[in-house]
Amino acid sequence: MVQTVHLLLAVLLLLFPLPPVLAHDQSRGKDAAAAVPKNLVLDTDLDVEDVLAILYILKQNRSLINLKASLSAHGFLSSCLAYHIDIILATCNAFDKEGGSFAALQAITLDSNAWVNPGFGVNMVYDLLFTMGRDDIPIGVGGEGGITQDGTIQPNVGGYVPIIDQMLYTCGSCRYRQAIPPGRGAGSLDVDTHYGLRSQFLPQGERHYIPGNQRSSQEVLLEALSTGSNTVLLTGSHTNFALLLMTHPEVKKNIQHVYIMGGGESGNLFTGTESNPRAEFNIFADPFASYQVFHSGLAITLVPLEATDTVPVTQELITALERSMNSLEANYTYHMLSMLKHIWPDAFSQYFYLWDSFTSAIAISGMLNGHDASKNEFGTIDPALVTIVTSNEPYGVRDGSNPLFETKRWRKFGLEKGGVHSGHVQTGLRDPFCYVPRGEGICKDGRTVITKNCKSGGGVLVQVVGRAKLSYENDERTHTSKVLDKEFYSSFINALNSPHQSARFTFQRQTPSIRENQYRVNSSGPKRLGKGKALLFDMDMSPGDILTLVYLLKAITVSGNGFANAASIDTVYDVLDMMGRDDVSVGLGALFARGQAYSNATGDCKYRRAVPQGTSGLLDSDTLYGLARSLPRSPRRYSGRSQLQTSTEVITDALRGLGGSAKLTVVAGGPVTNLAEFLTATRNQALKDLIEEVYVLGGSISRPGNVFTVEENSKAEFNMFLDPLAAEIVLCSGLRVTLLPLDVTEKVSPEKAFLNHLRSRHRHRTPESCLVHKLLRTVHELKTKNPAYVHAANPLGEVMAAAVAVNSTALGVVSKEVAITVEATGDVSRDGWTRVDEHGCTVRIVEKINRTALDFQVASALTAPA
Repeated sequence: MVQTVHLLLAVLLLLFPLPPVLAHDQSRGKDAAAAVPKNLVLDTDLDVEDVLAILYILKQNRSLINLKASLSAHGFLSSCLAYHIDIILATCNAFDKEGGSFAALQAITLDSNAWVNPGFGVNMVYDLLFTMGRDDIPIGVGGEGGITQDGTIQPNVGGYVPIIDQMLYTCGSCRYRQAIPPGRGAGSLDVDTHYGLRSQFLPQGERHYIPGNQRSSQEVLLEALSTGSNTVLLTGSHTNFALLLMTHPEVKKNIQHVYIMGGGESGNLFTGTESNPRAEFNIFADPFASYQVFHSGLAITLVPLEATDTVPVTQELITALERSMNSLEANYTYHMLSMLKHIWPDAFSQYFYLWDSFTSAIAISGMLNGHDASKNEFGTIDPALVTIVTSNEPYGVRDGSNPLFETKRWRKFGLEKGGVHSGHVQTGLRDPFCYVPRGEGICKDGRTVITKNCKSGGGVLVQVVGRAKLSYENDERTHTSKVLDKEFYSSFINALNSPHQSARFTFQRQTPSIRENQYRVNSSGPKRLGKGKALLFDMDMSPGDILTLVYLLKAITVSGNGFANAASIDTVYDVLDMMGRDDVSVGLGALFARGQAYSNATGDCKYRRAVPQGTSGLLDSDTLYGLARSLPRSPRRYSGRSQLQTSTEVITDALRGLGGSAKLTVVAGGPVTNLAEFLTATRNQALKDLIEEVYVLGGSISRPGNVFTVEENSKAEFNMFLDPLAAEIVLCSGLRVTLLPLDVTEKVSPEKAFLNHLRSRHRHRTPESCLVHKLLRTVHELKTKNPAYVHAANPLGEVMAAAVAVNSTALGVVSKEVAITVEATGDVSRDGWTRVDEHGCTVRIVEKINRTALDFQVASALTAPA
């Protein structure tokens, strides 16, 4: 049958000759036979619009990839006949006019120091590629390597912080990243969840983040660029790529061209106009890395803001998408753009552009036209001199802001004394050197200097895109009217709606199979955790807190300034759904420690910078050590359209909802920022009096602390260190506070011992006990087999506070009242210390607990029937 179809197609081709363009390409069979595949490697920060760019690339790319190897004229025709007649043009036109080459997306790496948090980003890309049937594309993220003080770059540096701030851990300064809001309103919370559309649209494949098995960005980049002829597309910060060029300069011979979205003389740092008004986010994320890329000697095409400003997302574009949603990818794009327009209805097209999709189109057209700027279909391109500002004049002045020049004798990477990198480096949005309140700041870090007169000025020669080309049907000579007047707009819509290279799922097929149920507790059933005790759990969404959550349920408040990012709120929803408790209120609390916020959107990370961003840190917390995807998807999820309660609102509602003489018990498993916010914001003393007692997991009395990433601070415990001012407020609030310090929590059973205890109750297995078993087994195996997890916390330690709150008598708790002081002076070498002080605030400190009884109580709760 297939042979018959091929024969009929051959006859049709003989009877009806190919169009001139296709016939021309066919006649170049000799060139096609010598063709070498052109590979595209993408490094992205996976902002919302980056996903649209990936979809656009994949829609262009499938037929190109399916066309295997080089073909003679005969082989080329046979290959075309192997597909349906309606994709012959697409396949054949993919050939480069210079030599018959074709493009293939070889790898994707994620930036770890920009908009998306790596744990959410990497799983988003896995899901996206699974949806598009492209599980063959490798993905790299993060890495545990560091940079020594003498400038030695270790293998697999994760790129979690800018190169100048990278030390041996995966934590560090947020001098640049603090310009990105961590919460709502186009911040990281919205990017991590893609405004809630990610879990609504994308199915999950088999690939996902697995601790200890995830390939690093450097591994994937090095493998992809070690052979062949490659084009690199950068749509985020340049940290990953710059690190590769600095450690493996030999790959340059395999890089034909680099396309960069970013820069521009106008700037878009909307959160930093009072300190740096002309920087663009992608370059500002790591100016030193961008300088290394631009001055690498590679051929570069820059697509600056001035060019992307000519492709705004207009209402006409959204309407055109709405009228032709013929694929899941077109549907996703329409709903995303509609969501954004709903959130910012006023002057939407002035704020949102197709930045990365347009750059992808420029790159693809460039690849298929031999990188000949004059032949690019989508943009006008001209040469210019370009350089990146990495520090501020005067140069050679050491003021403590520049890690590259810390002493007179020591210079990192052998940099020139008094050179362009030796000036003041912006330390943050409120850097006094830069900051001009209610005015324009004076810092220039990350500024792109473009000199169009190539005979004068500094910098390197780069091809710079000026504007998007008008449609062929609407060029300046004909003056005909058309709503979508750019050639790129047509390409974008046509590609997304093409029936080829489409997603493996459609709404028409999948929607009848989707059912969302909300589960609520049976109030007439038995209460397992204490008779009539009303409990509120304040958590930072670390793995230990998730374990505690399945043990203890009432009202939940979550913070985003601890050992997980705010988007982990979806994991909380999923756990509650698994437990049949969709009735439990969840409030999103503080994103900054007290005194660290600049505004509602941005702030400093003086304390949170100590939290590792890689293994056993945010990467593992945000993914629940890779287990979050195994949870059922709750019908509740974060959405850009939804009204999310704050932690203060949830606490207030919980107190007002108490009946009779009941009072509320609060269990805090992370920094106590949310409770401190409530206590300071609420003037109603009668409401505060309804809090019976507070159990706080944190502090260290007579043993060393655990803030291992701050070497000069040897006595602080993480929960106290992450917000010492909040700890001081809560402990001195006059409430009955019970503190469970490291002195007792570190005596909890090792993971393996509790696993044996849980295993002995296998006949009473429940979904929650299975989840806890998997989590503890994963943590135990990583700690015993992988040196990178030596500092991983035992999740069981965080259950202790909840267990004591439920039934301290059964656990044989021994405690005493002690007056203590929490250091909160702003000195990171002492902040977070909890020391006995007769002039301090009186709290009850747990000194001893029966470990066997604790194991029994927790295991019994986890395995009890619903």
